[in-house]
Amino acid sequence: MGRFGVGIDILSLSKASAFLKRHGRKRAGRILSPREYGFWKQKRFSPKVFAKFLCANEAFFKACAGPWLGIEGWSALEVCFGKSDQCSVRSLKKVSGRPAGGSGVFFEEDDYVGAQVMTGFQA
Repeated sequence: MGRFGVGIDILSLSKASAFLKRHGRKRAGRILSPREYGFWKQKRFSPKVFAKFLCANEAFFKACAGPWLGIEGWSALEVCFGKSDQCSVRSLKKVSGRPAGGSGVFFEEDDYVGAQVMTGFQA
């Protein structure tokens, strides 16, 4: 039997835009994995795409119910955008002593974007 977790996060686009204006792309690049940064660059550094990365990362951490891994922990996650509003998340490091990954969806409403991620672990 496996152990499952579900995490949800939501972020206003205005807050994501304010972060980018205040800290710039270089600081944002410390949060994203190299692959994520490349994808974000292809999307012309869209604040909405950046916010989706943040939401999926945070939702993944919540689903894993693991300890906070620090800012370096965020760059050790990789969010991949799928078809439509789907995504997958995988950890490049072990979370709570186990390799971890999950899948989820993005959602949007007005000035907000969010992500819901479900993870599964072998017991």
